[in-house]
Amino acid sequence: GYRQAGIQTIRWVQVWRPSRRDSHARADGEETEIGVPFVFLGLKGSMISMLHPGDITAPVEELRWCGCFTVPGKERGT
Repeated sequence: GYRQAGIQTIRWVQVWRPSRRDSHARADGEETEIGVPFVFLGLKGSMISMLHPGDITAPVEELRWCGCFTVPGKERGT
């Protein structure tokens, strides 16, 4: 995983597709430290907290047909 590889931050990436969500578009490009959730405005107008795309603690409308993924972030100070 990322931690074992020494990666400290991850970036949310939204794949363009017809079923993409506006809420995930708001998270696209955001970075966070590993273990710290991404926080963004969800589809129903409430704040959503997800550790990664597909995080099962999120509401189901944020999970269905999600094609998002994470990549290593830009390390601070580089």
